[in-house]
Amino acid sequence: MNKIILIGNGFDLAHNLKTSYNDFILWYLNKSYDRCNTKNILDDKLLQFNTENNIPWIKDTSWELEKINFTSIKDFNHYIDSHHKSVTYKHAFIKNIITHSSNYNWVDIESLYFKALLTAVDDYNKYHRLDAIKALNTSFDFLKQKLEEYLTTIDYTNFTINEEINQHFVSLIQEIKRLKESSGYYNDKIMILNFNYTPTVKKYFEGYNESTVTLNYIHGELKSESNPIIFGYGDEKHAEYANIEQLDEDDFLMNVKSFHYMQTKNYRDFTNFVESNDFEVYIMGHSCGLSDRILLSSIFENEKCRKIKILFHQKSDKEDDFFEKTQKISRHFRSDLKHDMRLKIVPKEVSKPLVPYNK
Repeated sequence: MNKIILIGNGFDLAHNLKTSYNDFILWYLNKSYDRCNTKNILDDKLLQFNTENNIPWIKDTSWELEKINFTSIKDFNHYIDSHHKSVTYKHAFIKNIITHSSNYNWVDIESLYFKALLTAVDDYNKYHRLDAIKALNTSFDFLKQKLEEYLTTIDYTNFTINEEINQHFVSLIQEIKRLKESSGYYNDKIMILNFNYTPTVKKYFEGYNESTVTLNYIHGELKSESNPIIFGYGDEKHAEYANIEQLDEDDFLMNVKSFHYMQTKNYRDFTNFVESNDFEVYIMGHSCGLSDRILLSSIFENEKCRKIKILFHQKSDKEDDFFEKTQKISRHFRSDLKHDMRLKIVPKEVSKPLVPYNK
């Protein structure tokens, strides 16, 4: 039986890599602050640091000489309030994700984009103009550009392979090898469906000459012209999506993932793999949010899908995200397939965390 391993941002976070959305926003704000401190102005496609009567943002020379490093969004907001500064956000969507970034992960940001998209649709229906959607897409495209810039600043070579995670991979590969040896003709394969843009998972297979393992960067890779990153929304089952298509305005579809999937053969390779044989699914750090609904539904609802095993996040001795993850997976099943869902998801009592909690 084939294996599909879903790799999400939680996989990178398990290696203590600063790839969370909060890490990205803090980097962006600190970099923006430094630029404003140096040039006394910042006005990009996300925000503007305001000045009064051309007085520098940093009035006191002692502050100019001091390197300020915001360690949280709360820290940034406190500095603005205490020094009587102000920031103009270029779009309500941007203000929302920056001021509440600690509450969001990647899939939530993509979902927030879709909500902002629906607001732009309302504006179009009322005034029959494209100003709102063009402003949203401009901000979102710039955000995506800055995201890729930030992720390329991280050193992905300077981390230690996690032995617990490595054992998960080794166990699956050994299982396939045992079946081959016992049957003589077994040809099962593993596809690592990597939703990250980062090369973290590659380190586990460096020098590994195993033809049964395929690594599919379904959402693209950093600094790759042939496989550019895909950052957008993928819930075409949403009740409002058909109405958006009927608008017959391409601007509303610019960041829908389906159209970006067709730029490479990654999605076709994934589909061919899914249809080639029965398979089991292993979830490693993927949120299973609605932003990937079409793709995940094609996996979970598929009659060839025999098992869904959640390698859950162990938050503490008594807390984990297994229950929450089953709720998210449930949203990818039609109502008539909920019974199948209950049978496919491996019970928690025989499941394992991706990485055991370590005090």
